[in-house]
Amino acid sequence: LSRYSIIGCRPRKVFRCGVETSTITHADGHIETLPTPADPLSLLEDDMKEYRPVRLPGTARFVGGAVGFLGYEYIARIEPVVGTALLYFVLADSLVVFDRARQTIRLCVNAHLAAGADAGDVYDRAVRELQDLFAVLRQPAGLRPAVLADIAQ
Repeated sequence: LSRYSIIGCRPRKVFRCGVETSTITHADGHIETLPTPADPLSLLEDDMKEYRPVRLPGTARFVGGAVGFLGYEYIARIEPVVGTALLYFVLADSLVVFDRARQTIRLCVNAHLAAGADAGDVYDRAVRELQDLFAVLRQPAGLRPAVLADIAQ
């Protein structure tokens, strides 16, 4: 069991790579469809190469970026398998980080300061996003435990 569990929230992009085609879904709903490259991870690498995370004391080492999985089917680069994604990642700027060792939850929002952007506006948007996430997490959960199976006695 690892120390942290990290959930990427409200992704800016979602990458889904199949054997032949890949899609990149943007936060505004726009979907790009393109041929899957020989190494599908290159799509993520190209998108993330300009970002440099800020290291803050007391935070998890991972504070943003690609959250997802490489499926077993990634082997399809070597031995083709039909019907399953090769990889699936979201680029999330908003994270919920569970620290098992300290028994805490930390909200993390990355504020990307593009060239020419107003730092104050970017900061204010990040603060609003933190407030929105906090409000969502404060809502009571309306879910009941699922019944897994009726066991005959």
